[in-house]
Amino acid sequence: MGVFIGGFIAEYFNWQGCLYFLFIYNGFLCVLSLFLKETVGKKDIDALRCRHLLMNYIQVMMNRNLLVFSLMTGFSTAVVYIFTAVAPFILIRYLGCSEGVYGVLAMIPFIGQLTGSLLLVRYSGCMNSKQWIGLGLLLDVFAVLFLLVFFTYHVITVYSLLIPVFFLFFGHAIISSTAWSLFVITLTDKGNGVSVGNFIYLSVAVLSTLVLTLLHSMNHLVLPFIYLGLIVMMLLLFFFGRGCYEI
Repeated sequence: MGVFIGGFIAEYFNWQGCLYFLFIYNGFLCVLSLFLKETVGKKDIDALRCRHLLMNYIQVMMNRNLLVFSLMTGFSTAVVYIFTAVAPFILIRYLGCSEGVYGVLAMIPFIGQLTGSLLLVRYSGCMNSKQWIGLGLLLDVFAVLFLLVFFTYHVITVYSLLIPVFFLFFGHAIISSTAWSLFVITLTDKGNGVSVGNFIYLSVAVLSTLVLTLLHSMNHLVLPFIYLGLIVMMLLLFFFGRGCYEI
């Protein structure tokens, strides 16, 4: 909803209005947080000592499932990060859409993500986890190939961009949800494990966006090739992490 609301704020006010909106919204969240109840029963002072934290993190990092599934989640999440970074330039600058129209159009891939999540919840028992991840990767492969073909032949339209990305987000919902659940199930120390996993997958997503920034190219083929690289990395993790699915 952030892209949708931000598009209309930018069109009818200015881009600084988005920052004012976020300031008010975060202030509202801070007020709500004051009413949350404390969930810690007995406080463990040693839990915050550096040596204790370091040893726990080293132990968690030895978990192969953590590395495979958090990296896979990171590469899948990078699909979303890169789209939100590139889409405004393609839709607004290249295709001439207004900010409000961009906000509406940018919701289409996220509808794909919602659809993928609902499908996974509804039919999760029909296939095992490896099959679900394989299905998500298959959708992503075909979506990236279609995007690459369209952009190679300079067919850059709203449809040639958003339809493949819709299915990319669809696959992302299946891959990231399934991979993350497989990772969490294997953890004994869920607190440290989840924090390390979050750090890994968010770092991968941010670094992938950084690569896009460092390329600093207006070449229209940069987007499909970066997506292709992300899919290749996920496929490698999928095939070389076979033992991780046997839970």
